[in-house]
Amino acid sequence: MDILHFLAVPLDEEEMQKLANCCEKFQFDAEKYLIPIRYKQSVYLAKPIRSFPMTIETWELHVRHVMSMLRQQFSFLLNRDPILLVCESKLVMSERVLNDFVKIP
Repeated sequence: MDILHFLAVPLDEEEMQKLANCCEKFQFDAEKYLIPIRYKQSVYLAKPIRSFPMTIETWELHVRHVMSMLRQQFSFLLNRDPILLVCESKLVMSERVLNDFVKIP
């Protein structure tokens, strides 16, 4: 069983709507930025973590990077702290189908 690790922010319906409305402005890129994913019927804005476990210094760097992206691009999510999301890889879906949840104008 392959395991994937993400630093992720769970999204509620209102946040998904806001994300859908700003999707045209942002090119989601898993290597550099946050990407929308779905795991077990929940949607997250997530940054893949390629190697885990890691040193505390590297972890703190990842957290600062994600918080910086949230602040710069998705200010409506600033009140949320990222979580470590550990997922079975076959259950993670790239959330290009955000319009399953909200209508993108």
